[in-house]
Amino acid sequence: MRCHPKWCVVSDLDPFADAAFVTRLQKLISMIGSGQEAEAEAARRKLLDHLTHHRLSLTDVAIRLGEGVRPAAPPASFTGGAREMQLERQLSIARSARREAENDAALSHMQLADLQAILHRANIDMSRLIRAHSRTRYVAAAACAVAAMCLVGLAMPYLPTLSLPPSRLISVNHDGPVSLGSQGAAPEAPARLIATEQTGTAAVNDLAVRFNPNDNAGIRAFLNIGEHVLIERQAHVGQQDWLFIRTETGEGWVRSGDILH
Repeated sequence: MRCHPKWCVVSDLDPFADAAFVTRLQKLISMIGSGQEAEAEAARRKLLDHLTHHRLSLTDVAIRLGEGVRPAAPPASFTGGAREMQLERQLSIARSARREAENDAALSHMQLADLQAILHRANIDMSRLIRAHSRTRYVAAAACAVAAMCLVGLAMPYLPTLSLPPSRLISVNHDGPVSLGSQGAAPEAPARLIATEQTGTAAVNDLAVRFNPNDNAGIRAFLNIGEHVLIERQAHVGQQDWLFIRTETGEGWVRSGDILH
């Protein structure tokens, strides 16, 4: 016996003279006639492998069955018929290997097609996910913009009133009449418009000017210590005296004790 990288070859002995070979051959042939398709197909494959292992084909089996199984003759020199049989066996083995390779190639092709289909579905799902994520971002951005606008609208009443600088600033002379200064000159105090108004200065730093005479009212502006104001009227609310004043930044209420006048 000599071994090939893919199979072992019985060179000099006749396989049909081996009782184990003949017994297995008969068993596999009988299983091919099974009524179950899967069992019959498995027996056919095993029969082909069994014959290929001994460098035989179904043609060899048919010839030997026609001649009858006889004990092997003593080894003799190879004749022309024996050489042709040897070549035929090798050709049968090559054909069997080619069929197996074709079956493997077909199976690989089917697996590749399945993988391509899976990849295509994954690409479709990814595209849908990206589009959904983009729509979500747009909706979130729009919601943030609407929320910001709502917050600005709610905060507008509590923001300090901004007054544009007049084209001509008015300076006040406390001991004389009101005079108009040149544009760009900073006035020392707001203009006195009516005789009942009084002037005063902020007594504390960061003095809050509120919309209403209440410590919880919204703040219109802040005054620095020493900043001049005009006192228009006075009001007593609860236990606190309040002054309604006018400044360059607008009008509002401050506590009476925070203004020196």
